[in-house]
Amino acid sequence: MPFSFLSNHLGQQRSPRSSRSRTVNQPNQAAKRSNSLPLYFLVGILTALSGQVMLSANPVKAQTTNTRVTRARIIEILEGNQVFIQNRRARVNDVARERQQVSTRSSRAQLRFNNRAVARLGRNSSLTIGSCGAQLQRGEMLVEGPAPACTSRVTSAVRGTTYTVTIDDSGREAFRVWEGRIDVTPENSNEEAIAVRGGEAYIFDPRQGDGLVRQISHEEYEDVFSGDLVVDYLDELEDVREIRRIHQDLYPDRVFPFKGVPLRPHRGHFSLSIRQDQPTQDFVIARVSLKSRRGNGFREERYVGDYLYPINTRAGFIRGLNPDDRIAVRLFTADEDDPKLIGYSEFDLLREYAAVSIVLPEDRQPSGTVRTVYGIDADQRGAIDSGVTIYDYLTSLNYPRSGDYLDTSVTFLDVVAAQDINMRLYDPGNLPSPTRGSQYHDTHYPNSLSIGAFPLIAETMPVFSPSLLRTINALPYERMEPVAIRADDRSAYEVTQQILNYKDR
Repeated sequence: MPFSFLSNHLGQQRSPRSSRSRTVNQPNQAAKRSNSLPLYFLVGILTALSGQVMLSANPVKAQTTNTRVTRARIIEILEGNQVFIQNRRARVNDVARERQQVSTRSSRAQLRFNNRAVARLGRNSSLTIGSCGAQLQRGEMLVEGPAPACTSRVTSAVRGTTYTVTIDDSGREAFRVWEGRIDVTPENSNEEAIAVRGGEAYIFDPRQGDGLVRQISHEEYEDVFSGDLVVDYLDELEDVREIRRIHQDLYPDRVFPFKGVPLRPHRGHFSLSIRQDQPTQDFVIARVSLKSRRGNGFREERYVGDYLYPINTRAGFIRGLNPDDRIAVRLFTADEDDPKLIGYSEFDLLREYAAVSIVLPEDRQPSGTVRTVYGIDADQRGAIDSGVTIYDYLTSLNYPRSGDYLDTSVTFLDVVAAQDINMRLYDPGNLPSPTRGSQYHDTHYPNSLSIGAFPLIAETMPVFSPSLLRTINALPYERMEPVAIRADDRSAYEVTQQILNYKDR
C-alpha cells in the first residue's frame, strides 16, 4: 500500500606508435595545451619531489584497484527484460563470470565489475568478461572506473577513467575518452601503447588497417550524453564535472549537452520495516539517527527517534533527507524493564524513494546478526521495484565481555565472513533470496559503503561512543518514550520535525 497521503515535493601529446597510426590535431586544442605545458611541467616536478604521482596535461585519476575483472553483476535493466547471460535471460543481481557473455537486444543494462568499475551496454550490444576486462563484440559500451576493455583488434589499458567503446556496422571501432586516460594497443603492434586522454578519440578502421587519435567533436558529445549510454539511469556519472570541464575547454562557446539526473521529489525518502519470518517477539524498538552528508564527510549523528515496531510492519521517513545521507538503526528488544541491543545497521539513502528491510533471524535467542536489504521503491508500495539495484548485506554485533552495552561493536560482514551463517534464518519471503543452499552467496554493498572515504565493508566500529548525543547512547525508555508504529503500514514521519522535537532532550 503506497503512502498516498505524502506530499509530492520534493595539439596532441602522445606516446610513440606504429607508423600505421596517425594523429589529427585541431589548432585551438594544440594552442591550449602548448600554453599550459609550463605550468604542468612545474607541477609535475614539484609533485615528483614530494613522492606523489606526476600529473599529465590532462588530469588523470589514480586507479583505485588493481583487481582483475573476473565477474560482473547486473545492477540495472532499462526498457524491458531483453538482457542475457550466455543466452539465458538475466535479471538484476545476476552475475556473469569470466568468459561468459552479456548481451542486450531491445533493452539496456548497467553492470558492476568485481573491482567496482561500472559498465553500461546499449541496445543490441554484447561483451564478454575476459582477460582484457570487458571485450566488446558488437554495439556500444560506456565504462566508468578502472576496468580495461578491448575489441577483436584493439586493447586498452585504463587509468581509472570514463570512456566509451563502439563498433559500428562497418566494423570501425572507436575508443572515446571523456575524462582521464587510456592507453590503446592495436592488434599485432610491437610499438608502445598510444595514449588517449580526456576529450580525445582513437578510431581504428579495419578496412584501412589504420588508427588515428583526434579530438572529440561537439556533435559526438551531443550524441553520447543525450543517448542510450547516459540518459534515464538512476545513477549519475561520478565524474560528470570533469567531463563538463574538458568539454568547456574544447568548446567554450557551446553548451554541454548533459543536464544530469533530474531531481526527484522523493529523493532520499524511505520506508523502514523490521522483518522476521517466524516472529519470536511481537515488537522491537528501532532507534533511527541521521548522518547528513557534507562534502567528503558527514555531520554529527542526529537523533530521529525511538520507534516501537510491530514485527513485519513499516513506516515512512520523509523530508530533511538527501541522497547519500546515511541512516543508522540500532535495534532493541521492547522489554521496558530490561531492553537488550539485538542489531545494528547503516544504509545510504538513494536518489528515489527506497524500501529498506532489516531482517532478524528466526532463532529464539538474539544472535546480534541482522540482514539489511534495500532498493528503489518509486511507487511507495513497500516493495523493491523490479529491474533496479538491490543492496543486501549482513552486520553482526560483537558483545563485550564486560556486559556493558556501551562497549558493543559491530562488523559489516564481507562474503567470506558471512559464509558460516545459516541464511535460511534470514529469508522472510517477499524479499530477494539471499541463499544458494544455506550459505550467503555474495554480499552486495553500495559503492559508498564499500569504497571511498568512509567504507564499512569488513570494518568493525563501535555502536556507541562518548561523542554521540546522550539520547543515542541511552537505553530505550531512559530518556525517551518510543513512538508507536501503526500496524496498517501508514505511519510516516517528517525527519526534520522529529530532529527538532528531540533537539534539547
